Amino acid sequence: MKEARGGRPGPGPPAQQITSDSDKQVAYFQQLFSAGDRYSFKFIVEFFLRDLDSSLGTSDIAKMFRYDGLYDGSGQAKAAYWIWEQKLGLPRI
Repeated sequence: MKEARGGRPGPGPPAQQITSDSDKQVAYFQQLFSAGDRYSFKFIVEFFLRDLDSSLGTSDIAKMFRYDGLYDGSGQAKAAYWIWEQKLGLPRI
């Protein structure tokens, strides 16, 4: 980080806007499972089963992962959930 006058850190890089939607989440999981098959992943972890609620605050980190779940905030399965279901139904070797 570049130092400003007086030895204090200068401003960081500009904030980036991260956008997504249901189609992008589905595409991500399809690509992830495809890579898992190609490279023989032993396991894949999804950290957020359900979308986070606003009680976790409004930090950039909380906002970035707010809609990352396989279920929405009301507990309804999102489109990406069915990618997981399809993959879990395959025989394990």
